Amino acid sequence: MRRGGYPLAHIATVLRHLREAGDLAALTAALADWQARVTARGLAMLAAAAQLSGYLAADSGRPGPPG
Repeated sequence: MRRGGYPLAHIATVLRHLREAGDLAALTAALADWQARVTARGLAMLAAAAQLSGYLAADSGRPGPPG
């Protein structure tokens, strides 16, 4: 990681998480779970924004987003 230009603080954080997880497979699974949760949250926020846009557009008489 040092050759890749990562700062020592970042490397220390990764190593700490690896130790806490137990092994690389557990850390990989935890990261995949985290990524799935972040993706789901982002998609929910986008859907909510589209709903809000449609509501505001309907209230103002302007066309809202398609769908």
